[in-house]
Amino acid sequence: MTVKEILIEKLKALGADGLCCEGCGCGLDDLMPCVSNCDSCEPARKTIATEETWCTEIGDEIYTPLEVKE
Repeated sequence: MTVKEILIEKLKALGADGLCCEGCGCGLDDLMPCVSNCDSCEPARKTIATEETWCTEIGDEIYTPLEVKE
C-alpha cells in the first residue's frame, strides 16, 4: 500500500471528498495532481461556489476545509 493510498483511506474515514489549501483543491479521484508540497493541505468537502466563496465562477465545484472532530 502506498502513502497516497493510505491518505485516501484516512480521508474517506473522515468523510472528506479530497484536499484543499489556499486557492487549491483536489478530489479523491485525482488526489495531489499538482505534485507539489502538500504540507498545508487540509481534508476538504466538495461544494458548489457561491457569491461568498473565493472562487471566480458561481456554480463551480470547489473544495472547502472539512471540520474534523478528533
